[in-house]
Amino acid sequence: MSQTANLLKKITEALKEDSSLIDDMDVVYQFNLKGNYPTTYQLLLRGKDSYVVEGEAIEADCILFMKEEHFLQLATGKLNGAKALFTGKLKMEGNVKLALKLERILSAYNQNKTV
Repeated sequence: MSQTANLLKKITEALKEDSSLIDDMDVVYQFNLKGNYPTTYQLLLRGKDSYVVEGEAIEADCILFMKEEHFLQLATGKLNGAKALFTGKLKMEGNVKLALKLERILSAYNQNKTV
């Protein structure tokens, strides 16, 4: 399992343990990652029924395009989402509010490592 897939799995498991941040959500985030092995992941947030898949399982509400290394920095709190967007490290399609919500979710995960 790649470092990215492993991290997304850990985030999903933490969100299932404490789904308070995502109880009211029914959202699909898609991460189109560039690098040595370009890949796509989807993070489906549906309260305790949240999960991650590799590939494009269903239509995404918010699609993020970036290098895998930048995703790992973003997901671990080492890269600010707004800064990444303005410096071209991140491009997105879809609902901007959902992108901001994702950053809050990732921030909570990084503060507690159990959301």
